[in-house]
Amino acid sequence: MKGLLIFVALFSSSAYAKPFFQDCKAALAQPHFHLLAQNQESLKQIIAVNDSPNLGQCFHLNDHEFLIIPETTQATSGSLYYCNFNHGRGCKPYQYREQLPSVAVAKEFDGGRKKHFALLSTDFLEHGYSGHDYFVLYLSKHKKSQPFTFQHLVGVNGVRGGLCGEEDDKPMGGWEPDVTSDFSDKMAYQIKYTGKNSVMLVFNLVKKNCKSGQKVKYQERFVFRQDRFVKISRVR
Repeated sequence: MKGLLIFVALFSSSAYAKPFFQDCKAALAQPHFHLLAQNQESLKQIIAVNDSPNLGQCFHLNDHEFLIIPETTQATSGSLYYCNFNHGRGCKPYQYREQLPSVAVAKEFDGGRKKHFALLSTDFLEHGYSGHDYFVLYLSKHKKSQPFTFQHLVGVNGVRGGLCGEEDDKPMGGWEPDVTSDFSDKMAYQIKYTGKNSVMLVFNLVKKNCKSGQKVKYQERFVFRQDRFVKISRVR
């Protein structure tokens, strides 16, 4: 199953030379992760309720805020956790946990104007239904809220087994979709640079009519403008 992908747009005064997400075992030995290291046992207890208690990938947002992705095992998936140790706060599943049941770091890359992006992927499958979505998450100035914004871009929903599935892939309850869509098997997304300081996200999708069998390929395109990814076109 292809995963849904999340783009994390992160801003700084200078380009990042190191990845945002690091292996937690190595990260916790670094000075700027000391608060996370001090609280890792309580964090593992929180994570163990839904996921593997082992910390997988860690991202240092600032001196007291972090993002965590637990290790993924055959029995558990890795959700996204947000930690804020300011004023006695702690760690909790990110508010979109129901949409992010299984997260993994796919790729990180640089953009224009000294921006850096991290590409995350996730899968959703329950009772025969599948879902794949793309989100964008980026650092934003804040006084009382968390230091990032989470933006949904594009998503698809279908059944187990991909487009329309097979006879054994029908969801519980006998529901059969008329039309389903999915990301392209060959290339789900493309990162294009339209100028010195502009980046475009192109999503390649295919839609299938489950009754006629007809397939249509199309694209969803987004550009980053004024601190948001803006949809500019839908192209067949």
